[in-house]
Amino acid sequence: MNAKQKRLVRELDLDSFPGELAKRRKRLGLSQTQLGEIIGKHFTVISEWETGRRVIFEPYMVHVSLLCLETLGADAVREALARRSR
Repeated sequence: MNAKQKRLVRELDLDSFPGELAKRRKRLGLSQTQLGEIIGKHFTVISEWETGRRVIFEPYMVHVSLLCLETLGADAVREALARRSR
């Protein structure tokens, strides 16, 4: 694992991640449905993750997906999704 990967792992606080997930999703301007489409999960799964009703079995995958969205910008992702649905 390189230094950047180690930093990403250290940044993930599993205890506060459900609440952080909702904040980060909203900051990106994405609905639960849109985030679910991006990461391949149904919106009800996103909702249950955010409220803590469901355990996130892939927290690092979700964390890295959010980092990518934050880097690329949600607009770029929405445009890609729109092109895909045509």
